Order: sequence, then structure tokens, then C-alpha cells
Amino acid sequence: MTDKTVAKRYAKALFAIGEEQGKSEIFAKNMKDLKEVIEENNEVRHMLENQSIDNTQKKAAMKAIFADADDSVKNFMSLVIDKNRSYFFVDMCKYFQNLIEESSNTVKAIVKSAVVLSDEQIGKIETKFSALIKQNVKAQAMVDPALIGGVQVMIGDKLYDGTVAHQIKQLSDNLKEQRC
Repeated sequence: MTDKTVAKRYAKALFAIGEEQGKSEIFAKNMKDLKEVIEENNEVRHMLENQSIDNTQKKAAMKAIFADADDSVKNFMSLVIDKNRSYFFVDMCKYFQNLIEESSNTVKAIVKSAVVLSDEQIGKIETKFSALIKQNVKAQAMVDPALIGGVQVMIGDKLYDGTVAHQIKQLSDNLKEQRC
């Protein structure tokens, strides 16, 4: 079984439990918190990946760190640790988030701009692209100083380029075509 298969199976199992209990959003927040803790804290990541540390100690540490998490999520973490699969936690969290987004017909968009966008601007971009692609769009804004102006929106593998550089290139291409 590949690493991705393991992570997907565990994520699907937790997602099914969340749906059954009507706690999908709570689970999503707990899994997001888990991913952030592992990615941002080298000691936690090292503890989870180190096979010489006893699983009982790992479970105790995770229960202490995630004392406010839902009991089902804490039980899930314990099960994953017992099965020696804790090094898959980050991938499980990512797949779980994908399942949440799929169930709510939501897609992620990466919005690049030359300057920081306001929440209002991001909201307008989300609304416009939601109508365009007929899915809920959740935008993640990024600043790319290399852009002169405008925005680039990446949804899945499709790029919507509204940058000044792209518009100038299109204008140039149109002028070249008219000369021929």
C-alpha cells in the first residue's frame, strides 16, 4: 500500500465518522490545527516520526496538545499512533480538507497580486469566480512583487491571468496579427 493510499483511507474513514456524527466542520478545524502544529513545531514532528519513542508517550503528548479537540478526533489520533502511521498525519489532514471541500462543492484558488489585497477584494474575486465556474471558490491570497499589476488566479490546473504584463502581451500579439 502506498503512502498516499494509507493517508486517503484514514482521511476517508474520519470524514465518514464526521458526516455520521454531524461534526464535519469541527473535525475539519481539528485536522487543520493538527496539520499546523506538526508543520510548525519540529519537536512534535520529531516525536511523531521517531520510532524509539513509545506510542503511549506519543498519545499522551497529543492528548495534552489537543485537549480541546473533539473526542472522536483524539481517538483517531490515538488509533493512527497505535498503527504506527503517525508520519502520515499531514497527508491525512490534507486529504481530509479535500474531502470537506468536495462535499461542499468548494475549490481552492490561489490569487497572486503585486500588492496585498483587502478582504473585500478577495471576496469579490471569490464571488466572480464562483459564478464563472459554478462552484464555491475559497481564495488564498499571495503577494508576487514580480507582477506589475492585476491578478493571477489559479484554480486547479487552470490559470486566469489578468495581469498588466499578460494584457500587454495580448495587445502586442493582436497588433502583430493585424500587420500580417
